Amino acid sequence: MVRKLRAKVDPIAGALPKTYLDAGPAAATAYVYHALEHDLDSTDRFQLYQYTVSFFLRHDQVARATLLYARMVRDGYLPSVSLRTQMRVIREAESLTPDEHEQVLLPIIGHAFDNKSYDDDALADLLQLLAEGVRVPPSFIDRVVHLFLSKRDPGFQLSAHTLSCIVRLHARAGDKEGAARWSSERLPPLPQSSSPRGFINPAPYTTLLRDLAHANPDDDLYNWALSEIESPNPSIRVDLPFLNAVLAHAFGQRHFDALFSLYAHMVEQRTPALTPDGHTFSTIFRAVHQTTCKFSRRSKRTRGMKPPENVPAPRAVFRDMLTCLAARTAPAPTPVLDALALRKALRAFMGQYDYPAALVAVRLLRTHAALVGPPTLPLYRVVVNALLGRVKVHLPRIALRPDPQRVWTYRFLGLGDLPPHLRTRPQFDMAMVHRVLLAGVRSPAGLGWIPAPDYAARREIPLEGLGGRAQRELQVPDQGVFEANGMPTALQLVGLEYVEEDRPFAVAPLERLLTRAMLASADMQDPEGFLSQTAAEAVAQATLEMVPRPEDLRKESAMPLVNS
Repeated sequence: MVRKLRAKVDPIAGALPKTYLDAGPAAATAYVYHALEHDLDSTDRFQLYQYTVSFFLRHDQVARATLLYARMVRDGYLPSVSLRTQMRVIREAESLTPDEHEQVLLPIIGHAFDNKSYDDDALADLLQLLAEGVRVPPSFIDRVVHLFLSKRDPGFQLSAHTLSCIVRLHARAGDKEGAARWSSERLPPLPQSSSPRGFINPAPYTTLLRDLAHANPDDDLYNWALSEIESPNPSIRVDLPFLNAVLAHAFGQRHFDALFSLYAHMVEQRTPALTPDGHTFSTIFRAVHQTTCKFSRRSKRTRGMKPPENVPAPRAVFRDMLTCLAARTAPAPTPVLDALALRKALRAFMGQYDYPAALVAVRLLRTHAALVGPPTLPLYRVVVNALLGRVKVHLPRIALRPDPQRVWTYRFLGLGDLPPHLRTRPQFDMAMVHRVLLAGVRSPAGLGWIPAPDYAARREIPLEGLGGRAQRELQVPDQGVFEANGMPTALQLVGLEYVEEDRPFAVAPLERLLTRAMLASADMQDPEGFLSQTAAEAVAQATLEMVPRPEDLRKESAMPLVNS
């Protein structure tokens, strides 16, 4: 919602997007119902209903929004005309084809606009719903805005927030011309009091944008943004959401050198008003993974791409993230560290086979549990799928090498424990998934061979009434060992068995998996005791590079930040 939230509602609403992203819709719904039981006055409760129903509608959770809406009415609250319109629009849109949107939805929206209490803040809420929930094209957004203006007095001007919302929705949809057209509707100047809190001095970024425009002449977004920032009455405010949008655009266009240049600038020019957040770091870790992953599932377009010279080391980015986290001394709209940023960091480390760094990152699940939550299925998949990907890539090499012990997969699977004639036999199948997961059960972690049950065994199931025909069924081995150790099962990992994505799992199996991966990365000619010591030293070195020491943070906090 656009309007300022009341003191008791603001922290509840601020935590809802993170809960939804990290734990899923069911957990977010439970969070809202629990919040409604708090000691809220009538106005707070009404505002919380308004915000949460609109939130679920935008995220295509119509059933959950409808239940909340019904409870709101049962509690004696009359939903605003804005919320009633959103509910009507989303319900109608569910049964329409895109070609029918204009014919059916515009009359409904126009009728709502006849109500003079429908202000342009409500318009911005509706536009977000149309773009994110209904997924209408930018041309439909334009029709709605012009319909709204046609029902207002001559000379009516949209607010700065609503114009920024329209520009952002066009830019996100790839309609640069539409974004530029709406940006020409000059914004009123911001109140002086808002500048230090949310906006920063754009001067350092104009030079950077000029360099980006020069380096990417075919992309007019940088030129357009630069011209708007430098205009006497700018339609773009240089704030964190704007810079995150530029980062996302650079990522989408594969302008990785531009992306990394902007990121370096954001870190160097960090101010109280602009501290990179979880969105920033998620984008950077994605870009690092895209440009440096050693076993690549990338598209043909990017597979042979040479990494730019300015790609940052993921360990350094991780350290930046923890430094920015420590620098946050006041509540902010978006967190620096969250579950998504941790998963993207882990993916970057796993893609570089940097298992010591991955282990340091996993330990945040213990030290920063309040921010990142417990391990969930998506996080387990990041680690296990990366290990399986490396196993799959290296498995064929074992039979071709005169020295197979030099192949990481040979060491990781413990094939040296098998008779020579069996060392080239393992197949990449469900038994391999089971075997790799079992490495997370063994304590202490070692490099011995792990036997796994055979998923390929099948049995005949007679079907009655079909003339003696039979059905062949997969013989599924017992998965209890994984559940007993707080792990997802092999079937859950590959999606053959349902499990809630927000279900918490244990941290220790991830640590054991990564420790075994580290041991397999060392020289197998050394005694295993030395390998363990080497692994410990590798983790200590990674910790030194990735986790800022308290004295380092004190030194940085004593240094004056760039004036905002």
